[in-house]
Amino acid sequence: MGQQVQMVLNALDALNENELQAVHEKLLVRLKKQKAILKLFDKYAGRGKGVWPKDAQQLVNELREE
Repeated sequence: MGQQVQMVLNALDALNENELQAVHEKLLVRLKKQKAILKLFDKYAGRGKGVWPKDAQQLVNELREE
């Protein structure tokens, strides 16, 4: 476990019930936001197939070589 995580866990131990509830709600909002972003990316994954004459990764690799 990282040093920052340990510091946060130690700080959580010092919080009262109301403060813990506020932290919990903030974490839930942040996690839901991240899940929504990942879900949005999944929605568009593979949509560009056929747009380029080659595989996109192959094209990027070739352009990097130039």
